[in-house]
Amino acid sequence: VGAMAHFRDVLGGRYNKPGEERFEELNEGEWYIQRPRWNSNMHWVIPWNEVARKSYLRALGKNGFDDVLESMGTGMGLEKLTCFHNTFLGLSQADDSNMHADFYETQRSSFDFLAPIIMANTTKPELDLQSQDGNIIVGVKYQYGVAVVMGDWTYHKSAAADYTAQNEIRVVSSIYCSDITEENRKSIMKMYKEEAPAPFKHLFDMPIKEKHWAHDGTKLPKPPKASEGTSTGTNFNLIWPEGS
Repeated sequence: VGAMAHFRDVLGGRYNKPGEERFEELNEGEWYIQRPRWNSNMHWVIPWNEVARKSYLRALGKNGFDDVLESMGTGMGLEKLTCFHNTFLGLSQADDSNMHADFYETQRSSFDFLAPIIMANTTKPELDLQSQDGNIIVGVKYQYGVAVVMGDWTYHKSAAADYTAQNEIRVVSSIYCSDITEENRKSIMKMYKEEAPAPFKHLFDMPIKEKHWAHDGTKLPKPPKASEGTSTGTNFNLIWPEGS
């Protein structure tokens, strides 16, 4: 979808300042770029208009994410899933990053899927997960083709890292999907604070009109046949942190 060249440029030295944001036209649509106020040079690249949002969804559909949604939807006994907040997260340096959870009281129906797109040449874990009592931190090593799944109350952060000496970066795809209902919609939307804009709040309007998985065979959109090209052949597997 055209964001990877941006990450190599920005993380190569043209950093945003902490809290700084801007909008850019990339290959497909308008994208929102922000560096949060964390102890890292992490940047978020988020689809901002419908063209960009649909391009992200088509990329997911092209590369096998329907199988992930099918597995989660049926395994968790859900009615449907809508992927409402899709982001690229990139960094080349992190100290003590921000421990946080993406979802809280959503009735075990919301998930953040983290899948690496670009990884640095390191053997160290890149993601820290916190135990329920807060006393244990477990490091997770990303793997290509494997998505880490985090649900309600899964506290996590980027592990300490510094890839600047070897001029490398790490980019992860973050995909928020929920079975949005009248009972949980307000809880899900609490994630949208000052540093997490929500250009697509209409996806929460009831009844839910846009679904990306459902029992009736609903799936993610796919690229037009003429522009499909060669699929990356990505097959997603899932890592499910205990307690999620």
